[in-house]
Amino acid sequence: MNAKKAKLMDSGRLFQENWTKLFGTIERNGKALCILCGESVVCRTSSVKRHFETNHKNVAELDETEKEEFLANELRKYHSQCLNLGNFLSKPNHLTKASFQTSLCIAKHGKSLSDGDFIKTTMLAGSDFLFSDFSNKREILQRICEVPLSRNTVKDRILRMANDVNQQLSTELQKASCYSMCLDESTDINNHARLAVILRYVVGDSMREELVKLISLPGRTQGVDIYNAVMECFLTQSIKPEKTVSITSDGAPYFISHFNALNTKLQGVGKTAERMFCDIKAFERKLQVFEKDIEGGELKYFPNLKMHLENSTTQALSRLVLKTLEMKLEEFQENYTWTNKFCALRKTLEKIECGGILEENVAKSCENEILKVWNSLPINFKSMKLLGIAFLTLFGSSYACEQLFSTLNFIKSNRRNKLTDELSAASVALKSTKYEPSINKLSECSQQQRSH
Repeated sequence: MNAKKAKLMDSGRLFQENWTKLFGTIERNGKALCILCGESVVCRTSSVKRHFETNHKNVAELDETEKEEFLANELRKYHSQCLNLGNFLSKPNHLTKASFQTSLCIAKHGKSLSDGDFIKTTMLAGSDFLFSDFSNKREILQRICEVPLSRNTVKDRILRMANDVNQQLSTELQKASCYSMCLDESTDINNHARLAVILRYVVGDSMREELVKLISLPGRTQGVDIYNAVMECFLTQSIKPEKTVSITSDGAPYFISHFNALNTKLQGVGKTAERMFCDIKAFERKLQVFEKDIEGGELKYFPNLKMHLENSTTQALSRLVLKTLEMKLEEFQENYTWTNKFCALRKTLEKIECGGILEENVAKSCENEILKVWNSLPINFKSMKLLGIAFLTLFGSSYACEQLFSTLNFIKSNRRNKLTDELSAASVALKSTKYEPSINKLSECSQQQRSH
């Protein structure tokens, strides 16, 4: 023993092994830890002895044999508890993962948050019979009991999974070359105005159609309110509005200064079928006038568009793009290698439509086949490729928003009208998305807890 260590021993500042047997303490982080109460004591014989005789007087007064046996038993119990805790903390987060997965199932089926406890009760009720011939039946039942599925836990899981899905969506939108937007506004069961923002975009050879956000709007919902809400949504999720190639909405008052006029004429009491038919026929004739106005470039009936196009930079850019496309189209038509690809595509689409595929899958299969061909074009046809993909992203109607509001009404119903806007939006997002939450990653970031 060197002189320095001997000096520390003499001064009582180093842990001494015999303290474990005499006073029930072990060394932890340079201090003496009492295994009887868990309190840390300064490494001095006098301090350790004083703590033992003062706080554990009933043990200190035992005879030497009884005291030694008692402390040895407490030491074994302490080490056993540490081992069990270490094993528990080192295990994969099975309970947490099960909690996330069950919560996801609840959200995708639009069920109540409190159904988590009901699911656990049901599993336990059938387990006695289901696992009756299993040797580890008791351990299985214990594991089911420990899965945390309280209402607050399910709520937390749903919000975190919805946030994870939204992050995946934002990442892919930032990579997308363009997207089309579908907008619609409705009210929920509590008469809260909600705006659905859905984007349609391409990921590889697949078309995606995803809810970006279900926005809560203020009492009044004018066009400027919707515009500001959408722009704020884009800003917070780093989505570039300039990549938007089209907007589809059922809200004519906000986006079309002429259809709204026709819509107003068709409304009201006392409108006969003959009168409405005349209004519609008159509007059809107006459409021909609008067409000539646009083709001629005068834009007398579209002042806002005219103001935008009068910007010299925009005009020059538009003309340059059109000229480039025209040149590339001429080059493409003379390239039989690539034109034959589209001829083969036509045959493929015919097979899909006549192949007995379910109707809802036909459109998806067709558009994915079309995307494959466009994506196969070489770099010198990049402008044509981008234009083709842009057309494929167009929404045919606002049905996507209408379907989403049906989902909202199912989740936030008369029986569950106390759901917050944030939570109902998260539930709708998980129910409607094609993305899968990263449950493994979320579980690793969560401390595993056992249900009591």
